[in-house]
Amino acid sequence: VENIPALFYETDIGISAGGNTLLEFARCEVPTISISLDYDTTHQDHQQYYCKAMEEAGASIYLGHADNWDTQRLREMLKELINNLSRRREMATKGRTLIDDQIREKISMLILNAYVQG
Repeated sequence: VENIPALFYETDIGISAGGNTLLEFARCEVPTISISLDYDTTHQDHQQYYCKAMEEAGASIYLGHADNWDTQRLREMLKELINNLSRRREMATKGRTLIDDQIREKISMLILNAYVQG
């Protein structure tokens, strides 16, 4: 794929793990459903905190960890977002608002809050 940002800008809904793509979707104003993954034993929880932080900010819907999420809930959330343009727009706006010159501070605080809340 040569121009991923162009594809993202044409996307109505994203499904992502809790890594950088979650932030890229937010930057491109793509409302996202997220599922956290563990890519090695030293990073077991960090994606969970990213996913929770983005959900708390209103830019994403977090389904849970890869070992503990429900395909039925994924279907329900997809159906809700497909049928609810105003919610998609709201999520898109909230995601884009996070990604600006103060992104490091904003994301750090959201992740810290998600970590503290568990």
